[in-house]
Amino acid sequence: LAASVMAAVADSAAFAGAVLVIVQPPGAVGAEAEDAGLPASAIVISAPAADPDATFAGFVADFAARLDSGAAPAQAWDSAVRAFAVDVVSPGVVRGAPPAAR
Repeated sequence: LAASVMAAVADSAAFAGAVLVIVQPPGAVGAEAEDAGLPASAIVISAPAADPDATFAGFVADFAARLDSGAAPAQAWDSAVRAFAVDVVSPGVVRGAPPAAR
């Protein structure tokens, strides 16, 4: 998304009190999100290059639903990881990821 659109999305999330979750395409790096002017609280997840079990979308949806139900980001992340038996491949690259996930 263009930086101006991303800024509007971030402002809208902040206004609604929502956690902003951005899913980047495979191979994207955290610096690209920083260049887009996202708030430090935004959670940026990079999609996997391959998803042989087709669980990534379900993982993201579960994580977002847990956030929407009021769970803290770290709790929502840990619960979604456990629910989907996800192996976090590059935890240091995920900007804004809950501390327990890093």
